[in-house]
Amino acid sequence: MKGVSLNLLENKPWKSRDAFMAILILVVVIIVFRLVEEQLNVTKVLPGAIEVSIFVLMTYAVIVGIILYFTVFKYKTTIADLGIKRFKAGRALFLSIVWFVGLQIVIQAYGRLATWACYLLKVCPPEQVNTKIPDLFGRGYFGFTMAILIGVIIGPFIEELFFRGFLYTAFKHTLGVPGAIILSSLIFGFFHTSPWLIFPTALIGAALAYLYEKGGSLGYPFVLHSLNNVVSIIIVYVMYGGK
Repeated sequence: MKGVSLNLLENKPWKSRDAFMAILILVVVIIVFRLVEEQLNVTKVLPGAIEVSIFVLMTYAVIVGIILYFTVFKYKTTIADLGIKRFKAGRALFLSIVWFVGLQIVIQAYGRLATWACYLLKVCPPEQVNTKIPDLFGRGYFGFTMAILIGVIIGPFIEELFFRGFLYTAFKHTLGVPGAIILSSLIFGFFHTSPWLIFPTALIGAALAYLYEKGGSLGYPFVLHSLNNVVSIIIVYVMYGGK
Protein backbone atom coordinates (compact mmCIF):
# COMPACT_ATOMS: atom_id res chain seq x y z
CA MET A 1 0.00 0.00 0.00
CA LYS A 2 1.43 3.33 -1.03
CA GLY A 3 1.01 5.37 2.12
CA VAL A 4 1.38 9.00 2.95
CA SER A 5 4.23 10.37 5.02
CA LEU A 6 4.35 8.72 8.41
CA ASN A 7 4.82 12.17 9.91
CA LEU A 8 1.05 12.56 9.60
CA LEU A 9 0.67 10.17 12.51
CA GLU A 10 3.57 11.42 14.59
CA ASN A 11 4.23 14.27 16.98
CA LYS A 12 0.78 14.25 18.53
CA PRO A 13 0.72 16.16 21.82
CA TRP A 14 -1.22 13.52 23.75
CA LYS A 15 0.92 10.78 25.28
CA SER A 16 0.55 7.33 26.81
CA ARG A 17 -0.37 8.76 30.23
CA ASP A 18 -3.31 10.53 28.59
CA ALA A 19 -4.34 7.29 26.92
CA PHE A 20 -4.26 5.29 30.17
CA MET A 21 -6.18 8.02 31.99
CA ALA A 22 -8.80 8.00 29.25
CA ILE A 23 -9.13 4.22 29.51
CA LEU A 24 -9.53 4.45 33.30
CA ILE A 25 -12.24 7.11 32.97
CA LEU A 26 -14.09 5.02 30.40
CA VAL A 27 -13.98 1.88 32.55
CA VAL A 28 -15.26 3.77 35.60
CA VAL A 29 -18.09 5.34 33.58
CA ILE A 30 -19.15 1.96 32.16
CA ILE A 31 -19.20 0.46 35.67
CA VAL A 32 -21.26 3.39 36.96
CA PHE A 33 -23.68 3.02 34.04
CA ARG A 34 -24.15 -0.65 34.89
CA LEU A 35 -24.71 0.03 38.59
CA VAL A 36 -27.24 2.76 37.88
CA GLU A 37 -28.97 0.51 35.37
CA GLU A 38 -29.33 -2.23 37.97
CA GLN A 39 -30.47 0.11 40.73
CA LEU A 40 -33.16 1.71 38.55
CA ASN A 41 -34.32 -1.64 37.14
CA VAL A 42 -34.26 -0.16 33.67
CA THR A 43 -35.13 -3.49 32.10
CA LYS A 44 -38.57 -3.29 33.73
CA VAL A 45 -39.25 0.09 32.18
CA LEU A 46 -37.76 -0.16 28.71
CA PRO A 47 -37.74 -3.05 26.23
CA GLY A 48 -34.39 -4.84 26.16
CA ALA A 49 -33.50 -3.69 22.65
CA ILE A 50 -34.16 -0.02 23.48
CA GLU A 51 -32.20 -0.33 26.71
CA VAL A 52 -29.17 -1.78 24.93
CA SER A 53 -29.27 0.88 22.23
CA ILE A 54 -29.46 3.68 24.80
CA PHE A 55 -26.60 2.18 26.87
CA VAL A 56 -24.39 1.78 23.80
CA LEU A 57 -25.10 5.29 22.53
CA MET A 58 -24.45 6.78 25.98
CA THR A 59 -21.13 4.93 26.14
CA TYR A 60 -20.15 6.24 22.71
CA ALA A 61 -21.13 9.75 23.80
CA VAL A 62 -18.78 9.43 26.78
CA ILE A 63 -16.00 8.22 24.49
CA VAL A 64 -16.47 11.25 22.26
CA GLY A 65 -16.31 13.50 25.32
CA ILE A 66 -13.11 11.84 26.51
CA ILE A 67 -11.51 12.18 23.08
CA LEU A 68 -12.44 15.85 22.83
CA TYR A 69 -11.11 16.60 26.30
CA PHE A 70 -7.70 15.01 25.75
CA THR A 71 -7.22 16.40 22.24
CA VAL A 72 -9.20 19.51 21.36
CA PHE A 73 -9.57 21.05 24.84
CA LYS A 74 -6.39 19.95 26.62
CA TYR A 75 -3.95 20.24 23.71
CA LYS A 76 -5.85 22.60 21.38
CA THR A 77 -5.63 20.26 18.40
CA THR A 78 -8.17 19.70 15.62
CA ILE A 79 -10.16 16.66 14.52
CA ALA A 80 -7.75 16.34 11.59
CA ASP A 81 -5.05 15.42 14.12
CA LEU A 82 -7.19 12.41 15.07
CA GLY A 83 -7.01 11.11 11.52
CA ILE A 84 -10.18 12.55 10.00
CA LYS A 85 -8.66 13.25 6.60
CA ARG A 86 -9.48 12.62 2.98
CA PHE A 87 -8.76 9.15 1.66
CA LYS A 88 -9.20 7.16 -1.54
CA ALA A 89 -12.51 5.37 -1.05
CA GLY A 90 -11.97 2.89 -3.87
CA ARG A 91 -8.57 1.86 -2.59
CA ALA A 92 -9.90 1.67 0.96
CA LEU A 93 -12.67 -0.69 -0.17
CA PHE A 94 -10.25 -2.87 -2.15
CA LEU A 95 -7.80 -3.14 0.74
CA SER A 96 -10.63 -3.80 3.17
CA ILE A 97 -11.92 -6.71 1.10
CA VAL A 98 -8.43 -8.21 0.86
CA TRP A 99 -7.80 -7.80 4.59
CA PHE A 100 -11.28 -9.06 5.44
CA VAL A 101 -10.76 -12.30 3.52
CA GLY A 102 -7.34 -12.84 5.08
CA LEU A 103 -8.60 -12.14 8.58
CA GLN A 104 -11.54 -14.49 8.12
CA ILE A 105 -9.23 -17.34 7.16
CA VAL A 106 -7.25 -16.88 10.40
CA ILE A 107 -10.36 -16.36 12.53
CA GLN A 108 -12.04 -19.47 11.11
CA ALA A 109 -8.90 -21.46 11.92
CA TYR A 110 -9.05 -20.07 15.46
CA GLY A 111 -12.67 -21.15 15.65
CA ARG A 112 -11.69 -24.70 14.69
CA LEU A 113 -9.04 -24.72 17.41
CA ALA A 114 -11.63 -23.53 19.93
CA THR A 115 -13.92 -26.36 18.83
CA TRP A 116 -11.15 -28.93 19.26
CA ALA A 117 -10.30 -27.50 22.69
CA CYS A 118 -13.95 -27.86 23.63
CA TYR A 119 -14.00 -31.48 22.47
CA LEU A 120 -10.64 -32.56 23.89
CA LEU A 121 -10.25 -30.41 27.01
CA LYS A 122 -13.91 -29.80 27.79
CA VAL A 123 -13.18 -26.07 27.86
CA CYS A 124 -15.94 -24.65 25.71
CA PRO A 125 -16.59 -21.08 24.67
CA PRO A 126 -20.00 -19.61 25.46
CA GLU A 127 -22.53 -19.04 22.72
CA GLN A 128 -21.04 -16.67 20.19
CA VAL A 129 -21.78 -13.08 21.07
CA ASN A 130 -22.66 -12.34 17.45
CA THR A 131 -25.59 -14.75 17.54
CA LYS A 132 -27.10 -12.69 20.36
CA ILE A 133 -27.17 -9.45 18.36
CA PRO A 134 -30.87 -9.85 17.41
CA ASP A 135 -31.68 -10.32 21.11
CA LEU A 136 -29.75 -7.18 22.00
CA PHE A 137 -31.02 -4.81 19.32
CA GLY A 138 -34.34 -6.48 18.54
CA ARG A 139 -35.57 -8.80 15.85
CA GLY A 140 -37.16 -7.94 12.55
CA TYR A 141 -36.59 -4.79 10.51
CA PHE A 142 -36.35 -2.42 13.48
CA GLY A 143 -33.64 -4.44 15.19
CA PHE A 144 -31.74 -4.89 11.95
CA THR A 145 -31.87 -1.14 11.29
CA MET A 146 -30.62 -0.34 14.79
CA ALA A 147 -27.83 -2.92 14.49
CA ILE A 148 -26.72 -1.44 11.17
CA LEU A 149 -26.90 2.14 12.42
CA ILE A 150 -24.93 1.47 15.60
CA GLY A 151 -22.76 -1.45 14.50
CA VAL A 152 -21.80 -0.31 11.01
CA ILE A 153 -21.83 3.49 11.13
CA ILE A 154 -21.73 5.01 14.62
CA GLY A 155 -19.73 2.29 16.39
CA PRO A 156 -16.88 1.89 13.88
CA PHE A 157 -16.50 5.65 13.50
CA ILE A 158 -16.22 6.38 17.22
CA GLU A 159 -14.14 3.28 17.96
CA GLU A 160 -11.67 4.22 15.23
CA LEU A 161 -11.41 7.72 16.69
CA PHE A 162 -10.66 6.27 20.13
CA PHE A 163 -8.59 3.15 19.51
CA ARG A 164 -6.64 4.23 16.44
CA GLY A 165 -6.86 8.02 16.22
CA PHE A 166 -6.27 8.56 19.95
CA LEU A 167 -4.83 5.48 21.70
CA TYR A 168 -2.63 4.19 18.91
CA THR A 169 -0.99 7.54 18.20
CA ALA A 170 -0.49 8.10 21.95
CA PHE A 171 1.29 4.77 22.42
CA LYS A 172 3.55 5.41 19.41
CA HIS A 173 5.45 8.03 21.39
CA THR A 174 6.92 5.46 23.76
CA LEU A 175 6.41 2.07 22.10
CA GLY A 176 6.96 2.74 18.42
CA VAL A 177 4.76 1.33 15.67
CA PRO A 178 4.91 -2.41 16.53
CA GLY A 179 4.39 -1.87 20.25
CA ALA A 180 1.58 0.61 19.71
CA ILE A 181 -0.20 -1.75 17.31
CA ILE A 182 0.05 -4.62 19.81
CA LEU A 183 -1.03 -2.65 22.88
CA SER A 184 -3.88 -0.71 21.25
CA SER A 185 -5.14 -3.91 19.63
CA LEU A 186 -5.10 -5.85 22.90
CA ILE A 187 -7.05 -3.06 24.60
CA PHE A 188 -9.47 -3.13 21.67
CA GLY A 189 -9.88 -6.88 22.21
CA PHE A 190 -10.40 -6.62 25.96
CA PHE A 191 -13.11 -4.00 25.48
CA HIS A 192 -15.15 -6.61 23.63
CA THR A 193 -15.62 -8.44 26.97
CA SER A 194 -15.65 -12.16 26.08
CA PRO A 195 -12.25 -13.83 26.71
CA TRP A 196 -12.83 -16.03 23.67
CA LEU A 197 -13.15 -12.96 21.46
CA ILE A 198 -9.97 -11.23 22.61
CA PHE A 199 -7.71 -12.91 20.03
CA PRO A 200 -9.89 -12.45 16.93
CA THR A 201 -10.87 -8.93 17.94
CA ALA A 202 -7.28 -7.96 18.73
CA LEU A 203 -6.23 -9.43 15.38
CA ILE A 204 -8.76 -7.24 13.61
CA GLY A 205 -7.58 -4.29 15.73
CA ALA A 206 -3.99 -4.89 14.59
CA ALA A 207 -5.09 -4.82 10.95
CA LEU A 208 -7.03 -1.61 11.56
CA ALA A 209 -4.03 0.05 13.21
CA TYR A 210 -1.76 -1.06 10.36
CA LEU A 211 -4.12 0.42 7.77
CA TYR A 212 -4.23 3.67 9.71
CA GLU A 213 -0.45 3.79 9.99
CA LYS A 214 0.06 3.19 6.29
CA GLY A 215 -2.83 5.28 5.00
CA GLY A 216 -2.63 8.26 7.33
CA SER A 217 -6.42 8.53 7.49
CA LEU A 218 -9.04 6.84 9.66
CA GLY A 219 -11.00 6.29 6.48
CA TYR A 220 -9.01 3.13 5.73
CA PRO A 221 -9.60 1.31 9.03
CA PHE A 222 -13.17 2.63 9.19
CA VAL A 223 -14.08 0.94 5.89
CA LEU A 224 -12.61 -2.40 7.02
CA HIS A 225 -14.25 -2.10 10.44
CA SER A 226 -17.64 -1.35 8.88
CA LEU A 227 -17.27 -4.13 6.31
CA ASN A 228 -16.46 -6.67 9.00
CA ASN A 229 -19.46 -5.60 11.08
CA VAL A 230 -21.99 -5.38 8.27
CA VAL A 231 -21.16 -8.88 7.01
CA SER A 232 -21.51 -10.28 10.54
CA ILE A 233 -24.80 -8.46 11.17
CA ILE A 234 -26.36 -9.55 7.87
CA ILE A 235 -25.38 -13.19 8.42
CA VAL A 236 -26.65 -13.18 11.99
CA TYR A 237 -30.00 -11.59 11.12
CA VAL A 238 -30.52 -13.97 8.21
CA MET A 239 -29.87 -16.95 10.49
CA TYR A 240 -31.21 -15.78 13.87
CA GLY A 241 -33.05 -12.49 13.40
CA GLY A 242 -36.49 -13.66 12.40
CA LYS A 243 -39.49 -12.33 14.27
